Amino acid sequence: MDASRVPPEARLAAHLMLDYASRDLGLEGLQIVWVKPTDPTFGKLERLLAEMAGTRPDSFEAEPFTGLSRTFTRDRIWVRADLPPRETALAVAHEARHVWQFTHYRPPLTPQELEVAERDATEYERRAYRAVFGE
Repeated sequence: MDASRVPPEARLAAHLMLDYASRDLGLEGLQIVWVKPTDPTFGKLERLLAEMAGTRPDSFEAEPFTGLSRTFTRDRIWVRADLPPRETALAVAHEARHVWQFTHYRPPLTPQELEVAERDATEYERRAYRAVFGE
């Protein structure tokens, strides 16, 4: 989805957070790919990847979704284009932290490892939001 179709307040919040998280985590060239929940291409891609991996799709259809990152592409994160600015910034920080995790550790494989990775990303998004927006 073209970034110009994302509300300007959400786009600004996302890019402020992306700049901060990229510097803070040492991630170079990280980009945001804007997606909308009704994008059939994104859903098809997720279903194909899940089928290849023998897992369930991890997309809009599977659970509430704000952002997404993948181990095979460490230069981009996918963020929903219809979120309010605060949730957009949080999603960017959360997914940037996952990209950082992918560059420093192997992907989480067990439910316990997934839980630890999610907890770490959630804690990071809160710290990053306070650092950028002071709230």
